[in-house]
Amino acid sequence: MTYDKPQAQTDKVKTYSSVYEAEMAYDNGVIHLQTPIRIFAKGEMRETTLGRVFFNEILPEDFPYDNNVQTKKQLKKVLAADL
Repeated sequence: MTYDKPQAQTDKVKTYSSVYEAEMAYDNGVIHLQTPIRIFAKGEMRETTLGRVFFNEILPEDFPYDNNVQTKKQLKKVLAADL
């Protein structure tokens, strides 16, 4: 869910003003969870994927945005920092 697909150099990265707008694009098949996008999330414009946005939505509000692929090792770091 949090990895990003390699994108062809000719593909334009889509930009979304909100999580809701990106979620609507996902629901309509315009993007996938791993599609690289630009989105306004947690107070700033980010280059990320919708899967990473969803992952960060479940973290506590004061937790910093984590734009990494969530491997087993990375998840341990996230959980350790949250305790």
